[in-house]
Amino acid sequence: METTRTRLETEEARNSLRRSVAAETDSSITGLQASLLLDFVLKDIGPFACSQEEKHPDEYLGARLEDLPATGHEAPLPHWTRRNN
Repeated sequence: METTRTRLETEEARNSLRRSVAAETDSSITGLQASLLLDFVLKDIGPFACSQEEKHPDEYLGARLEDLPATGHEAPLPHWTRRNN
């Protein structure tokens, strides 16, 4: 599953990965390592997040349309917002 990201989105995701590794372990990773990890997660693991919706698009879209009034925008990288609050 190929995704497109802006340079800023990629930089924010890479920095988030670096912060997460530093916060969860006693080590750090370089920008290159974070980029490689990000690419791996998006290409190899990311499709699992979408696979259910792709298997049953009519059900998925129908449920989303019914819930449209209650749907709100969720900001990317919520981990750091929740953690700082």
